Amino acid sequence: MNESAPRTSLLADKLAALLTGEFGEITADTVRSTFDHWRVFEKDGKWWAFRGGEAVASGPRSLIQPVVGAMTLAGLAEQLSLQEWLRRMTAEELGAVWREGIAAWCSGTIEVTR
Repeated sequence: MNESAPRTSLLADKLAALLTGEFGEITADTVRSTFDHWRVFEKDGKWWAFRGGEAVASGPRSLIQPVVGAMTLAGLAEQLSLQEWLRRMTAEELGAVWREGIAAWCSGTIEVTR
């Protein structure tokens, strides 16, 4: 995890533009190029993404998953964006999100003490 992970990132900005249609229609190729370390595919009408790493059963690291799925490609892109945002957090930031929730973190109502 990045020691100085910002609350917003270039990846989040790129995904926001993608989801709002700024770059046109969301395609599998666009999602694959944006999240190039994930294996993205469609199976039986559902979109999936896999990456290397272990799943943790409990605690703050349990928020970071090596497998995500969604009914739509846009939904998968949103899930991947969330996973990348969480993955770039420091241990303290991830712990705060795990304890207080993403909404509290995004609103700035919780702070991390280092």
